[in-house]
Amino acid sequence: MKKVTATCAFVGKGEQTLLGYKKEGFAKGFYNGIGGKVDDGESVAQAMVRELREETGLVAKIYQKVGEIELDEHYAGEHVLMDMHIYRVSKFYGKAVETDEMRPEWFDRDSIPYDKLLPSDRKWMEMVLDGKRVKGSIKFDEDHNALSEKIKVVGRWEWTAAKASKKKWVKAVKTEYTTTLKDTLRVPEIHS
Repeated sequence: MKKVTATCAFVGKGEQTLLGYKKEGFAKGFYNGIGGKVDDGESVAQAMVRELREETGLVAKIYQKVGEIELDEHYAGEHVLMDMHIYRVSKFYGKAVETDEMRPEWFDRDSIPYDKLLPSDRKWMEMVLDGKRVKGSIKFDEDHNALSEKIKVVGRWEWTAAKASKKKWVKAVKTEYTTTLKDTLRVPEIHS
């Protein structure tokens, strides 16, 4: 069994959420969060920032981990155990652009195309986009049908950072991660 660590990010802008329409590879033809595998030598957070930049052109500025799901699945004939770390990005640099792999699209939060997500992603994505922190596991058969699913809510989060008072803001910052453009540019580049 192959073990993989991966990321999935949801970018928020006002009342909208950015999803990516997969044009190739796994989940082709479906919408999903933005992400991919963690490379050797990088942290999970660095991988999320790199994947977001590679797949959309956006550079994460403020982000927060909002979930973790273990996926026991089969991909390309191989049994894979994937530890997926889910992030929400509340501030970013740049403008989303289409890449060879993905077409980013902004959706109002009340018009997320849940029917165009992988069936196995609908429940946990709806929970995350509704402001819930999640932890759990999903086991799939070879045809990517969910055999078992255990997702629990472990807290809540808000799309915007708390700014009502300095005390609230400091508390929010303890669970937020901030990166500058300078820090982001130190993330290792992928070379073909």
